[in-house]
Amino acid sequence: NTGGAHPGEIYSLRVNKKAFEAMTASGKLPDNGTFPDSSLLVKKLYTSFPGTVDQYTIMYKNNGAWEFAKFDVNGGVIMSFKADDAPCLTCHTGNKDRTQTFGAHP
Repeated sequence: NTGGAHPGEIYSLRVNKKAFEAMTASGKLPDNGTFPDSSLLVKKLYTSFPGTVDQYTIMYKNNGAWEFAKFDVNGGVIMSFKADDAPCLTCHTGNKDRTQTFGAHP
């Protein structure tokens, strides 16, 4: 997938079982749906697809709020879960679980 609020991103998305169970049979989050706590979403970012993974972006839902991190392909921390995640929270707060992937690619 490409586009969304992260222009030019080429990625594949992986989710854990908790997040998967919140989605419909078509693999989408329902309108106004939210992911439950302990949901994990992992974006594998590519420079081209198919191609080599460039980095990983992680979203983890904890106590009703998303936590964010980014790692390079060698496990180096680009943004830790303890970092200032204000840029991410602009779109990923409250009932905005569909904002990016599920909103941009309905």
